[in-house]
Amino acid sequence: ASLEFSLPLLFSSLAVKHYLSLAVRFPLFCLATVKAAKLAIFAANPFFSAAKVCGWNAILIEEA
Repeated sequence: ASLEFSLPLLFSSLAVKHYLSLAVRFPLFCLATVKAAKLAIFAANPFFSAAKVCGWNAILIEEA
């Protein structure tokens, strides 16, 4: 009976440890993701601007 009792206890303690480690990592992961996204947007912005300009020029040339 002691084994049956200690097994769920072991699992729950492991789950708690796992949850705590995730709780610590998750905000860091979120921050890293946000930073990466901002960086990607910042890096892609000139390309988007150039594409918009080129797109508008192409439309204007086609219209004319």
